[in-house]
Amino acid sequence: YDRASAWVEKAYAELEKDPAFRHRNAQRELSLAVAKSFIDRTPLAAEAPTGTGKTLAYLIGGLAAACATRGSEAPTPLVVSTATKVLQQQ
Repeated sequence: YDRASAWVEKAYAELEKDPAFRHRNAQRELSLAVAKSFIDRTPLAAEAPTGTGKTLAYLIGGLAAACATRGSEAPTPLVVSTATKVLQQQ
């Protein structure tokens, strides 16, 4: 989990270089929870309000887990699903 956590921190440090990026603690915490869930192979049900940046949080957490465990176990699929039509179009 330490490698995934470091990956998440590095990803957000890179994102924060972009002036258009808005720092959100809840987004980073969700990324860490997603990474831990993948590494521990435990289910995670996550909910957060609009504007939290859930999609990016899910993707960063999933990528962090994949990079931290590369070569050590079978890949785990990452599915990000939404009922919001605008997000589906993205």
